[in-house]
Amino acid sequence: MSQLWKFQPNQYWHGWDETGLSIFSGQPIRAIVREVIQNSLDAKADDSERVKVKFELFSVQREMLPGADSITAILSCCLEASADESEDCKAEVKEAYEYSLRRNFPILSCTDFGTNGMAGPYKKGNAFYTYMNSKGSSPGDSKRAGSHGHGKDAPLVNSALRTIFASANYIGESGSIEHLAQGKCVFMSHFQDEDQFDNIGRWGNHNMTPVSDLNAEYNWINPHPDELGTTISVVGFSSKDRDWMNEMIGHALISYFPAFVKDLLEIELRENGNVIYLNSKNFQGYFASSAVKNALNLVDRELGDELDRTQYFVNSMMESRGGKLRDQQAAAPLGLVDFNIYVDDNAPRSYCLIRRNMKICEKLPNLQRIPAKYNNFAMVIECQTEGANSLIRSMEPSEHDRVEIGRLKKDKKNDGEKLWRQLREKFTLVMDQEALPEQRISGQVDFLAKFFPDLANEGGGVTFEDEEGFDGDRIQIKPVKKRVRNHKRMQVANPDDQEDKDEPSKRKKREKIPDGTDNTPKPTNRRKLVGEIESQRVVELDPLSARLIIRLETAENCYVSVAEVGLDQADFLPITSASLGDVKGGKIFLSRDMFDEENKVELEVSVERKVIGGYILTLEVDES
Repeated sequence: MSQLWKFQPNQYWHGWDETGLSIFSGQPIRAIVREVIQNSLDAKADDSERVKVKFELFSVQREMLPGADSITAILSCCLEASADESEDCKAEVKEAYEYSLRRNFPILSCTDFGTNGMAGPYKKGNAFYTYMNSKGSSPGDSKRAGSHGHGKDAPLVNSALRTIFASANYIGESGSIEHLAQGKCVFMSHFQDEDQFDNIGRWGNHNMTPVSDLNAEYNWINPHPDELGTTISVVGFSSKDRDWMNEMIGHALISYFPAFVKDLLEIELRENGNVIYLNSKNFQGYFASSAVKNALNLVDRELGDELDRTQYFVNSMMESRGGKLRDQQAAAPLGLVDFNIYVDDNAPRSYCLIRRNMKICEKLPNLQRIPAKYNNFAMVIECQTEGANSLIRSMEPSEHDRVEIGRLKKDKKNDGEKLWRQLREKFTLVMDQEALPEQRISGQVDFLAKFFPDLANEGGGVTFEDEEGFDGDRIQIKPVKKRVRNHKRMQVANPDDQEDKDEPSKRKKREKIPDGTDNTPKPTNRRKLVGEIESQRVVELDPLSARLIIRLETAENCYVSVAEVGLDQADFLPITSASLGDVKGGKIFLSRDMFDEENKVELEVSVERKVIGGYILTLEVDES
């Protein structure tokens, strides 16, 4: 069976459910944005000021798609081979086969400029070969932000046909621009003329190697043949009907804000004449874009919140917006670390780790609990030594969105644990210097000196004996009558039976019980928690909702209730809904498995009526 797309004979069976693709299937646009930009930044040319990445959506006719009929024929074989697979598998194969019958195909073209391109020639160890002809393999350069390991599956997961084309223009051994192009598809094992073949196919030369020249009808695969760079073309872009441009902007801001701050990255997005540019000069304005935030919220509301936090991370890296750089030196393996910090009442009390101008995560080992003594802040942490970044990279999964010490080999685990201990120590030093309440006030009042008399003649202010008196913008200090104001109180308590502790004159009158009725209090399987409940917080979100943050000494099944505190009493405040747990009789039941490893739980609640005073929080352990 002669094919333009070639598959290797293989005796091992691979189903349709490909592990590498499933890693990125939850948020495919996020995956391709992170992977494409990451690889482009890693390939930045030494003489280039910044990298530009262009995402463009267009369509090609069936005749312009190399081997379109061949793809359909192979998917027909896969459809037959899927007869014994799961129902979900058969449905996905059928969907791909029917999609392959189209007369035109949407193409998402991802092209970078200012890079060296994926270098050839096509042999093991070179970038183009690794990207198109390996699995779980990546170049060994420790300076890379990511790798071409499993991450190269991110474009494939965005294709309704699981098919991509890669094109690279690079400087060859001759010293001039050379070109390679190849197609790749990931289907499932299947039979051709009674012979079993592998699940991965490639388009190119007869021996499954890339071509160096393209027919005219295929020039869209290499749209800029005279410029160094790489183009990845996704065939059958599955998100074309979504607001993909604004979603990409949101993901780019969240993941690559350091590159925009440092003017190392520019993005261009195109579709049907609509063009958007994102660069160091305008990226901050997109944080206020409702279209960008709405596009993210449609995927996951947490992404919208992450975008809001990112704006504060940007502030921490920009002195003009109140950010401060505080670097700390430590012994190996940590070495030199940059702490960019921004302190503000509205800041999210969050930090993030970046590496090679890409955000990795907002949660690190040994830094999962921030003491309440610090002011609200935002911080960006960046290790400056190659050794520390290489060690951190070894702890990241394919998605590069978290760190896990368990990923380290045994001989590196001690170094990994030491690195996070060192980082916590330096983090605490910076926070003590910059985020304690008294530190925040220090240094911010000097500019007021010119307004006030220097009563102690210490310099900096207006001398008390100034014959001219106070003029212009100077202020004379005069005593004013103290005004008494009622402040809204917010407190957390573990009260025992409040009614029994009230004075007799203030106790609520009990209803009369008909004769013959047993008025003895019924036994209960609950007890109220006494003593300290650690890290208790009630944060009012609006008059009808609040966020509860609770940490117990030991996680237990418990009921949580709130009361509104007034001047002389606390009234029970029924909870109507909660983001976690079961609402029963105006209280929330939390099971012990809802608490994290630190015996902590955080949830948002809505209450029955508007709160005018403050909150009292009560917990009862369920001993049934």
